[in-house]
Amino acid sequence: MLSGCATAWVAGGTTSSDRLVYEDTIVAMGETKKNKNLVLLGEKKTYLITYGGERLSVLANLDPEKITIDNDKVITLVLTKEGFSTELSVKYSPEAYSEQENKLLTSKEYYKKAYPDRPGSFYTASVSIRGQVFDKSDKDLAAYKLRQGRKIRVESVTSDASPRPDKFVTVPMAIAFDVVTSPLQLFIFSLPQSSSE
Repeated sequence: MLSGCATAWVAGGTTSSDRLVYEDTIVAMGETKKNKNLVLLGEKKTYLITYGGERLSVLANLDPEKITIDNDKVITLVLTKEGFSTELSVKYSPEAYSEQENKLLTSKEYYKKAYPDRPGSFYTASVSIRGQVFDKSDKDLAAYKLRQGRKIRVESVTSDASPRPDKFVTVPMAIAFDVVTSPLQLFIFSLPQSSSE
């Protein structure tokens, strides 16, 4: 209650916004020959995955037509100075599983869930990935092409935590307003809630 309504409203917080940098289409998937890191090859850029690639590379051993990533929506990569990052929702839903598929998915922390409205089950996981963006290249890569290209959006996120000059003027006035009206604010907030019958 000490930070009154007007002060809280005027002081506010930080703001952030997403800005589209470019769009691309992933056409192939592979790994580096040296470190075995997962690489996504786009029509415009190459995306080296430095974190989370091991869990994602499991998909190369599965039936691609039974894999769904982010409900087939456009994947958004968030670009920062350090590289890119995103969270992928992965689902694998064949009609039947081999013992090898069960072991492979379980070992990479994919979880089996039953369908709520029909018989059967599917594997699912939330996979966080981070990596670096490079100019388009398939040099030193063992890659295979995807049956269907996957659209991605690369966005940058900017946050504004810098103080605004107008706040220096309005915050003292808001504090003074709250001090003067604090008995009234306390009275209003202490009124019992009327119950409807």
